[in-house]
Amino acid sequence: MAAATAPSASGLATLRSISLRISSAKPRDLPHIVAAQVHSLRDCGSILSHSWSSQSGGAGGEAALVVHRLHTQIVALLQGRHEEQRWAATVLIKAAVEVGGHETLSRGKHWVSGLLANLRKSDSSSTKALEIITLTRILMLTWPFPSLVREITTPALPQFVKTCLQHSDPRTQNEKLLRTILECLLKLIPHHPTIFRTHVKEITEMQTLVLGATETSGAIALPVQTRTRIAAARLGPLLHTCQPKQGSGVDYGSTISAHVANIHGHADTIFMAVEEIFDSDSKDAATRKAGVAKAMSGRTQTAQNRSESLYRAAHRLAFSLDNLTVSILNDSGTVMTFPVKEVHGLILRLLGVVASQRNQLPRFVAGTSREERDSCIDVLPQIHVATLRLTYALFQRFAGVASSLAPGLIQQIHWLFEAESAHSDVRTACYTILQAILSNLGPSLTKQLTEILGGMLRHCCDDVLPNKAQSEIVTLANSLTNNSKQQSNGSFDHKSSYHAPATSTEGLRHAASALLQVVLANIPRSLLPDALRSQLDRTAVLSGQDELLTASVLNPSKRKDGRIAPSLLPFLARTGSSEPVVEALLRPRAPVLQSGSLHSDDRLSTRPLEQEPASRPWTLPSLGDTAGEEEEVPTRTEHVQVPVAASSQPDVATQQEMAATTSTIETETPSIKAGLKRPLDESLGTTGDQSSANNDNKRIRETEARGFDAVNSSLPEVEDAVDEQGNVTASSLSAAAPTEHPIVSVTAAGSSAAVQQVVESDDDDDDFVIPDLNMDDSDEE
Repeated sequence: MAAATAPSASGLATLRSISLRISSAKPRDLPHIVAAQVHSLRDCGSILSHSWSSQSGGAGGEAALVVHRLHTQIVALLQGRHEEQRWAATVLIKAAVEVGGHETLSRGKHWVSGLLANLRKSDSSSTKALEIITLTRILMLTWPFPSLVREITTPALPQFVKTCLQHSDPRTQNEKLLRTILECLLKLIPHHPTIFRTHVKEITEMQTLVLGATETSGAIALPVQTRTRIAAARLGPLLHTCQPKQGSGVDYGSTISAHVANIHGHADTIFMAVEEIFDSDSKDAATRKAGVAKAMSGRTQTAQNRSESLYRAAHRLAFSLDNLTVSILNDSGTVMTFPVKEVHGLILRLLGVVASQRNQLPRFVAGTSREERDSCIDVLPQIHVATLRLTYALFQRFAGVASSLAPGLIQQIHWLFEAESAHSDVRTACYTILQAILSNLGPSLTKQLTEILGGMLRHCCDDVLPNKAQSEIVTLANSLTNNSKQQSNGSFDHKSSYHAPATSTEGLRHAASALLQVVLANIPRSLLPDALRSQLDRTAVLSGQDELLTASVLNPSKRKDGRIAPSLLPFLARTGSSEPVVEALLRPRAPVLQSGSLHSDDRLSTRPLEQEPASRPWTLPSLGDTAGEEEEVPTRTEHVQVPVAASSQPDVATQQEMAATTSTIETETPSIKAGLKRPLDESLGTTGDQSSANNDNKRIRETEARGFDAVNSSLPEVEDAVDEQGNVTASSLSAAAPTEHPIVSVTAAGSSAAVQQVVESDDDDDDFVIPDLNMDDSDEE
């Protein structure tokens, strides 16, 4: 890579400090020191990821020396005699390759061979697990660089796989180390199927030991954690990608069929004394059961031994179902052929055997001992939960294909729910699978299937409501009872603080809430009875869950009379949720705030209005028939400039008289402005010639008799009028709209009324303010 311009001084100081600390530390102190220095090493990525030359001199040469010293110290620690040194070297290598990238990988090729050599030493399982993780990370970082894959991955990976398999015996090795090996193999197999092809047999044997899936070998699953079993089960589909040519799809289908046959074998052992109502293949089932009965008859077994064998078979059956579930959910590298029919038949068979006292199920053959009956009934819930998990995986993986199987499965799940609803695990599994089914099938449900779901949905409502309410009721009842008693000794009664026993039902409540949300959102409202829908809405309100309330609001219920039932939107608003969906429901049409002035005010906005002191009162003339009555309105006064039309300019004497007069026309309130603007706009829009003052005065007197509203239609233009004192009361107006208007100030000196300001109307209907008109008679008439 190209050399960097100059290394950072802080990065060089950090690397020198790390080298000094490592070189001066004792072996037993290295784990503590290295763990603290790794965080500082992350800040040196700009130096470790570039190539530096020692001959360049200056900061570049110093950076080359510091990086070389760090690499030398890591190699020395990797070859150290103490385990602490090897552990510290592994930690430093992983941190260096993470921040150094291609440059550090190309310079640290010898680190891979050192780590592989350390894997063969008798170190602790934690050190080996760390070395396996570091090697896996180095191999993964080489994938973007083909040259590094050829130089590092191709020669090192076969030896790495062989070493890992030597440390993967679940009977002798630590479980954490085993899980680490399995997870590393899951990362590497999809990218290097050819290299892993020669190790498929060893990996399969290791997987068998972890899962205990073989019936012939008599192997039983080891007591390992669920994460380890899941990691081992995920290896199955990936190993099929190692098959040559295009045989991976065929091999995958045959493996799934073998899984199904193995599960049927375990079920034959458990249901040997049960008269099964349904079986996917009755002839094969009868043959298998006959073979199992013959094998069992050849052994001398007591009732207790038979009961123990049932429990072991149920344990293996549950493990096999979980392994098949993981195989379905796990991704495969190529296109696979999956036998859906065989898996569906297995599900129906396992769900068909239920323990129901009302229907007197299951029915056993004659001669079955009581211990065997009790053992069979006892293991049924465990088998059904594992079967429902398999059904859920089938719908998650093949939603489109499995939708055709949904109606029959809903009836089967309903039958199982009625029989074993007392088990919380069964209810949780039923809610989960119904959620997956209704998410795709909900809008196309029939009335019959909805009625079948009614009972399960009522149970679901009870499971959603928290137990806290019941415990508070018990506490309140006890406190009321204890308060009625007189405790003279002053001792504290612990019964007063009793709370109802709460079981761990978080998973049950979560599954029930998810199912109710899907029902409210996907099932048509016409299919749900009013009583059931009311219970669903009541549960949504009492639980206070935003998801349930939102689903109910989006799909409101409808009454029998066709009206929409009251919405739960007020309850949703009270939750105070800030989710975008809730905000959209509460504020669906927020008003658009208009900023800036309107187009009609653009010309007037260049000349600001002059304001007079707000303390000066002004009088608003009455708009009624009575003249002389005044009404004082305490508001502000403004100087208003009135544009005069160019077509109706007064003579020179009139202009001089008007210029010598200073006017302050009190403006009206905004409400009156809005009421007068539109009518006057329409009235002033008409054109006509200038009329005489007598005609104007006559028109004004007629307007006073009719009322002020008549001005809108009968006042095309207004000429200057003179009051009794000889002052001008209004400027002449014209309908013509000049481009520029001279501004004239007019004085209103009436004793009983203010003067009306009138503005001409433009061609484009500009927005302007119209003051009051003075209706007094002039002296000329």
